[in-house]
Amino acid sequence: MSQNVPNPAKYITTIKFTLEKSDFVNISIYDISGKKVIDAVNNNFSAGNNSIDINIDNLKSGIYFYTLKTSDLSRTMKMNIIR
Repeated sequence: MSQNVPNPAKYITTIKFTLEKSDFVNISIYDISGKKVIDAVNNNFSAGNNSIDINIDNLKSGIYFYTLKTSDLSRTMKMNIIR
């Protein structure tokens, strides 16, 4: 998984990730307190390079974390949102 772009983001951000095999992917966004604020993706993706655009228009300025989970891994990264 790569850093979201743009970062800081305003209204939409893109997250790119690579899968070694087809798998079910969950991507969620959490606020600084750890509360889930967006369940962005719950879907199967094919092996190889993938990307998703996430609408973050309803989130306030601040620091957030996004977590990508598959059957084999879980990875979390930080994003900044500015208005």
